[in-house]
Amino acid sequence: MTPTLKTVAQEANVSVSLVSQYLSGSPAARMKAETKKRIDQAVAHLNYRPSAIARSLRQGRSHTIGMPIANLRNRYFATIADLVLAECNAHGYQLLMGYCGDGRQSELAATQMLLDRRVDGMFLLLSQEALQSTHIPAIAFDFAQDAVLCATRDYRDAFRAALSAQSAKSCTLLAPPCNDWNSQLSEVCLERSIPLDIIEFDFAQINDKSNFLRENVLLRAPETIFCRGWASAAALIHFCREKAPDFKPRIITDAPFFFPELCDERIAGTASVDLALFVHRCMEELIAEIERGEGKNFSSKARYFPAADFAKLFPEGERISE
Repeated sequence: MTPTLKTVAQEANVSVSLVSQYLSGSPAARMKAETKKRIDQAVAHLNYRPSAIARSLRQGRSHTIGMPIANLRNRYFATIADLVLAECNAHGYQLLMGYCGDGRQSELAATQMLLDRRVDGMFLLLSQEALQSTHIPAIAFDFAQDAVLCATRDYRDAFRAALSAQSAKSCTLLAPPCNDWNSQLSEVCLERSIPLDIIEFDFAQINDKSNFLRENVLLRAPETIFCRGWASAAALIHFCREKAPDFKPRIITDAPFFFPELCDERIAGTASVDLALFVHRCMEELIAEIERGEGKNFSSKARYFPAADFAKLFPEGERISE
């Protein structure tokens, strides 16, 4: 039979309320050292473990963070999930993920499932309108959303350094629509009077990627390309190697982790934020909001790393070739 507070109290010959107060650390638990010793011995002898559900009901908190997520097979999402899980563990929280799949209805269902399980807060990788009518603490990871905390990345100094390093007279941006690179690189190029050609795309919705890159990139033959997203940069490198080996633009991408295509001679550098530190700060602000209502919006500055520095940025032991 699973031991309960009552059986612990009987074993220690004290009241149930006294055991409850003592185990919860209540200041009302005033007793002699001998009484505490008897309770500790009873807990050890019976192998008693406090009920997390009962504690949650008593405290009005589940000590759980919810995270709607689209695809754990995507290395970027999987890396973030692993970092969030480690942060939750370090702060005494559990991570509950809701699979979004494809489409808005799936996202709403995953979010509602997490809300129904009374999570204390939400770590958002995707915009969630379903949260706007709730008052649950949440943080938007790398995008802006009303009514929640927002954590963003500032790439402008990294872009300035990259443009100077490449002595760029013009450049092309390859990025999804409504992306932070679009507005920030546009601002930097405008202040430096550097022409910028923006090619917006959603690679997930493009069936013939080779034809898209041929018509939108190769025919324009840009010398300097800013490519948002490690997977997009990898696709561009594969296209160049297989379809246009003589096309060798200088490519600047963002690299949250090492991927083999970074070794290609076309990669000139990366504009990156330390992903582990970024997630750590996000979780600090989210937990501060959950526990004290004191979470804050913040922005982390990216740095430019030329290809020559990749050995320092990605030590050999941390590299994964997939």
